[in-house]
This record gives sequence, structure tokens and C-alpha cells, in this order.
Amino acid sequence: MDRQIVRKEIDNAKTLAMAAGVVAIIAGIIWSFTMVGLLWSWLDIIGGILLIRSKGFSDEKFATKSNGILIFGLIFLVTSLLGGILAILAYFKLNSVKNYIQPENQQTDFMSLEKAFELKEKGIISEEEFEKVKSKSLA
Repeated sequence: MDRQIVRKEIDNAKTLAMAAGVVAIIAGIIWSFTMVGLLWSWLDIIGGILLIRSKGFSDEKFATKSNGILIFGLIFLVTSLLGGILAILAYFKLNSVKNYIQPENQQTDFMSLEKAFELKEKGIISEEEFEKVKSKSLA
């Protein structure tokens, strides 16, 4: 899958998660006016804040939070239907591209290998030094 498509899908999932968080916070504020809904209000507000904060995560970190998005999506289905639907949509969007996300450290390893190859070609580092970087990057 093309990297731009993956990036766009992840951004869409982040936006849906943030929208779910906003809806959940609004529902939490409304729930807080009732004695019965006091427990629900805290779940909505805390979950909403966590989902809004996830908008700033890197793609890799956001992908690791997919189970949390699903859990809060299920909670929000009970407490604020629209927030639950948005969170579950974010979960499914994220899972559709989760396998295509390349970890940051893997990208850096390949970039350092490419840089080491260029340095070897220019004669700046020796073949042995290049092999060390290569074995470290591919391990």
C-alpha cells in the first residue's frame, strides 16, 4: 500500500478519534448534571481527553493505542452513542492500515545503512565499518 494512502488513513483515524473525544467530553458534561450519570461523566471526560491527546501521537504510537480506542469506543456506545460510533470507526480505519506502518526505529536503521553505504562508496569508512553498520541495521 502506498505510504501516502497509509498516512491519509491514519490522519483520518486520528481525526475521528479526536471527534469522538470531543463528543464524549460534551456528553460527560451533560451526564455530570445528573446523580446517576456522575460515574458515566468521568468515564466520558477521561476517555475524551485521552482520545483528543492521541491526535498528536506519532503514527506508530497511535497504532499501539488501537485497543484503547476500541475499549473507549465500546464505553462511549453506552454513554454517548455518537462518540462511540466515531471511536469505533477510528479503530477500524486504523486497523485497516496498521500492518503497513513501519516502526520509526526501523526507518532510522535503514537510513543509517543507506548513509553508511554512501560513506563507504566515497571511501570515508572502510568495508569492515560498513559491515558492522549493516549487521546492526539488519539484526
